[in-house]
Amino acid sequence: MGWQLLIKINRNYLARIPGGKVRHSELYSVRHITVQHSGRKEEYDLLTNLTYQLEQDYRTVFVTRNWYDTIISGYLYHQSGRECWLSSGGKGGASGWLKNFNWEEYLEKERGRGRPYWPQLPAPNLCKYLELATPADGLRVYADFAIGFWLHSVSALAKARNSIPPAKLRTLFLCYDQFNENEKFPDAIKEAGHFLYPADDSTQWDGLKSDNHGGGGHSTTADKVFRMGLHDMLRIIDSEHFDGEIRAGNSKFGCKSEAESSLLTEAE
Repeated sequence: MGWQLLIKINRNYLARIPGGKVRHSELYSVRHITVQHSGRKEEYDLLTNLTYQLEQDYRTVFVTRNWYDTIISGYLYHQSGRECWLSSGGKGGASGWLKNFNWEEYLEKERGRGRPYWPQLPAPNLCKYLELATPADGLRVYADFAIGFWLHSVSALAKARNSIPPAKLRTLFLCYDQFNENEKFPDAIKEAGHFLYPADDSTQWDGLKSDNHGGGGHSTTADKVFRMGLHDMLRIIDSEHFDGEIRAGNSKFGCKSEAESSLLTEAE
């Protein structure tokens, strides 16, 4: 969603210039980069190096999500077989990267977990393990995996960007939930557009629509009761097994949780 947003902002900026007289060299080139130090080290290193490289002009827009929401959605997403024996959109006949990934070895090396840490099940890959395991065991294993594989990288990079003033000025952090506050014309688009192309008249971004439709092919169950149960479970897991690691990382970004909005809806 994030990189599609930036492409749309670029095109909108080009179209709004009187006469369309703007050179493409005056537009920022857009690259979709996933913050993942393990599987996409080259991309992660690029983001890290830009933090300390202050001569080249660049802007970075991070679209992050509440960590609890991220882990729960990822758990349900991979539990369904996506990126193992299904495509990211849920179609069969695909062979994803996670199908042959040795997740047990990863948790042992990167997270210091011994094999007794998770119940042994006849599962050839992580997706199958999540399908066979109890929700408590599966969510704990997936949370451990997600923290090491993705979330630590996000946290470390954000810390570096915020600690160096010039890099901080070139970085904008947005939350996934900001694109859902006003489904048609979220303020986050105006904020990103003004950040990339500052102008006296920020109304040039009015009416630019979001392409966020609840995750698209990555969307999972919308059963609120079920998801709220997973939220309660994950907070217990975080406290008992991770010493509040999820809570601490999540607090650095301040992104709202789907649990908050659901509780508010139920209270009304």
